[in-house]
Amino acid sequence: RTKDCSNYCWQVIYMGLIYALFILAVIWPNAPWIFKTIGQPAEVIPMEVIYLRIMLYCQFLVVFIWACNQFFMGIHRPIVTMYATVIGQIVNVAANYVLIFGKFGLPAMGIKGAAWGTFIGLAVGAVIRMFCFLNGNINAEYQSRRSLRIDFRKMLDEMDRQIDAAWHR
Repeated sequence: RTKDCSNYCWQVIYMGLIYALFILAVIWPNAPWIFKTIGQPAEVIPMEVIYLRIMLYCQFLVVFIWACNQFFMGIHRPIVTMYATVIGQIVNVAANYVLIFGKFGLPAMGIKGAAWGTFIGLAVGAVIRMFCFLNGNINAEYQSRRSLRIDFRKMLDEMDRQIDAAWHR
């Protein structure tokens, strides 16, 4: 069912974005309390909250990364995932260096720079995956630009598959 492959990817993206919004809404306001509850030192909590809150934005990118990774693995093209991951990590390291330490005329951002560097690296990886998913041979074969419709049946199928996988671990 090759024509369904890209539509399943879209369903996972839709469900993942809803989940990411839920996580953001729950964790953002509770971040200081979470770190205090697990016994983190008071002087470290503000830095942890800053880092966590920026990482919460990364959840939206991770949805695209994860869905596309599964799509490319499913169609036996893991090379796309590998290249996107390697390039994203290289960008992550470079962005961290620049943003943490304030290179090339930018101010040193410390922990905030580390978080934004990671965000930038993940964004690059997500863009590469989505570009490959939506263009070229992938679009021609799987019609990824035409399969955006919401399909609740496929969402339920995917949720059932995830629940079954969790029970059998």
